[in-house]
Amino acid sequence: MNWKEISTIVALILAVFGALFKYFSWRKDIPKLKLKVLSAFPIYPNGRMPDFSDYLLSIDIVNVSRRPVKVVSAGFYDSLGRNIQLFEPNGIPKLLADGDNHSIWNTKWQELENLGVVYPIRAWVRDATGKEYCSKKFGR
Repeated sequence: MNWKEISTIVALILAVFGALFKYFSWRKDIPKLKLKVLSAFPIYPNGRMPDFSDYLLSIDIVNVSRRPVKVVSAGFYDSLGRNIQLFEPNGIPKLLADGDNHSIWNTKWQELENLGVVYPIRAWVRDATGKEYCSKKFGR
C-alpha cells in the first residue's frame, strides 16, 4: 500500500465515525419522555391509616432528551384500549427542561375501578405538538 491509499482509507474511516456521531447526537435532540405508573398512598398527619379508596395512581414523567417538552394532557389506556383522559391533573401544563421530571398523582385507584377500567393499564401524556408518549403496562 502506498501513502495515498492509506490516507484514503483513514479519511473514509473518519467520515464514517463522523456520520455515526452526528446521527446519534441528532437522535438525542428528538423530544422524548419516559413514563412510569406507580401506586401511592397519602400519609395523614393525625396517624390515620389510608384504606383502599385512598390509594392513588401516580404518573412519573422524565424528559430524557436535550430539548424542552411541554406536557399538556394526560390519561390512561385500559387493556380494552379505552382512553380515560384526566381532567385537571395537577401541574399540567408543565414545561420540562432536559432531565426534568414531574409527577401527576391525583388519580384515585378506586375512581378508575368505578369506571370499569380493565387492568393492566398504560399511562399516556401528550406534548404541545400532539405527540403521545406511553408507559409500560401496570396492574394486575
